[in-house]
Amino acid sequence: MNMASGSGAGSGLTVFVVCAFVLAAAMLPSQWSGNEIHYFDLALRQVRPDLFGADHSVFDSSNARFLSFWIIGTLIDALGFEYTKILLGFLGIGLYAFALAVLARALDLGPIAMAAALVVFLAQQSLLGREWLFLTIEAKVFAYACAMGAIALGVRGRWKAAIVVSAIGTVFHFLVGGFWGAAILLFHALSLRDWRQTLSLLGLFVVLISPMVALVAFERLGAVVDPTGLDLSLTEIYSEYRNPHHVSPFAGGAVGFVLGWLPGLIVHAALAAAIFFMRKDFGRYAAFALWVAGLNVYIVFAVLVAFLDQNTHLFAPFYIFRPSGLIFLLSLLLIVKRVFLAIRLETYRRIRLPIFLVAVALVLPDITRNALRLAVSGPIGQRLEASLRGAERDAFEWLRENTASEDVVLIQPPMGDGNVHQEQQPFPAALERLTPAAYYVNFKFVPTAPADLAEWYRRVKHRRAIFDGDCDMLRVVAPDILIVRRSAASPPLQDCAEPVYDNERYVFLRPI
Repeated sequence: MNMASGSGAGSGLTVFVVCAFVLAAAMLPSQWSGNEIHYFDLALRQVRPDLFGADHSVFDSSNARFLSFWIIGTLIDALGFEYTKILLGFLGIGLYAFALAVLARALDLGPIAMAAALVVFLAQQSLLGREWLFLTIEAKVFAYACAMGAIALGVRGRWKAAIVVSAIGTVFHFLVGGFWGAAILLFHALSLRDWRQTLSLLGLFVVLISPMVALVAFERLGAVVDPTGLDLSLTEIYSEYRNPHHVSPFAGGAVGFVLGWLPGLIVHAALAAAIFFMRKDFGRYAAFALWVAGLNVYIVFAVLVAFLDQNTHLFAPFYIFRPSGLIFLLSLLLIVKRVFLAIRLETYRRIRLPIFLVAVALVLPDITRNALRLAVSGPIGQRLEASLRGAERDAFEWLRENTASEDVVLIQPPMGDGNVHQEQQPFPAALERLTPAAYYVNFKFVPTAPADLAEWYRRVKHRRAIFDGDCDMLRVVAPDILIVRRSAASPPLQDCAEPVYDNERYVFLRPI
C-alpha cells in the first residue's frame, strides 16, 4: 500500500500549528531588518507625511504597494513602531501558516510532509535573485500569502475564487500579485484546456486589477523626471547600480554569474526536468506538477532574457527572478509528496516520528534564539535604541541632544557607494527614527518612483562629492552635521568644516 493518502493524514489545525512552529525559526519579530526600517518609515510617511521633511532619506511616491503601506502606517501611527513590528510579525506567521495549511490540504500533504519541506526550504529560501518568503514584514508578505491561498483554490478547482484572491494580492504588491495571478491563469489552461473559460477568468482578473493598473500606469507614464546630474539611465541606476544582486545576473561578469547565479539556475533546470518526467506519478495532481515544472522553466528563460537585456535593463524593474522562491517551495512540496507516495504505509508510520523530531531539532535552536532575543533585547518600544553599543551609542546620544528636526545630517558611506548591507543596520539606518534630524540619503533606501529614483541617485552623488572634499557641493547641500567614519578615508574638508565631536569610531564635523 502506498502513501497516496497517508502522507495527507492530519487535521488542518495540526498542519497550521506545525507550519507556524517551523516558520517561527525565521519569522519571530526579534530584531529589525534594514528592509523593515525602510518600509515601515515609508508606510508611516504615506499615512503621516507631516512627520517627514524634504531632506529625509526615506521617500518614494510609488503607489504599487499602497494598501500594504496604509495598513502598516496606520498601525504605526496608532501603536508605534515596535508594537506594530511585533503585532505584524506574529500576524505574518499566522497568515503564512494558514495559507500553507490550506495549500497542504489541497495537495493532500500532512504535517510531517509540510515540516520536511519547510525545513529544507528555510535552509535556502532563494536559489537565485536573493528573494525570500519567510523572514520579516513588508508588503510582499501579504501578497505571497494571497498567492499561496490562490494556488490552493486553483488546485481545488475554485478558479474564480483563486482569481479574486490573486487580485487582492496584486493590490498588496503589484509585481508579486500580478505575476502569480497570471501564473494561475496558465495553471487553469493546463488543467482544463478550456481556452474560452481561461479567457473569461483573464477578463475577470483584468477587471479586478484595472484600478491598480491604471494607478501604477498613470504614475509611471505621467512621471516628469529631472535629468540634471544623471550619468546613467533610470533602469541602469535601479538595476546594475543599485540592485544587481536581485535583477542583473551578468553585472558581475562571468565569474559573478557562475558563483552567484549558475548553481540556482542548475537546480531550477533539474527540478523542471524531474517534475516533468514524474508528473503522471501524481495522479490527479499531474496538471499541477506540469505547471510547477513550467514555472521552473520560466526561471531558466528569465536568465536568457536577462542575458539579452543586460545592456538595456528594460526588464530589470519587473524583478523577473522574484518568483524563484515560491517556485522552489512548490517544487519541494511535490518532491516530498513523491517521496511519500513511494513509501509503504507501514514504513511511514515507523518513520514519521523520527522525521518530525529531526525537523524540530533543526529549527528549535533558531526559535529559541529568536524568542530569547525578543524577550531580552530591550524594553518594548526601545529595541532599536537598545541595540546600539559603544561608540554608536555615544554618537547617537550626541545627535539626540544636539540636533533638531530642521537639521540635516550627512553620513559618510561605510566602504564607498554601493554597500547596501553596511547602511541597513540600526546605525545609521534607524537614526532618523531615533534622533530628530533628517539624514539626506541612505544607499539602502532606494525609491522606485522614477522622479524619486533620480533624486536618490543625485543625493548619492552629492554625498560622494562632499566626502571627496568638494566644498562647493557641501555649500549646495548645506547639511548641519557631517559624520565621518574613522575606518574610511578622511575627507579633505578642513577648509569648509570643523570638528565638533569625536569618539573612537566617528568624527562629527560642522560646515563653516
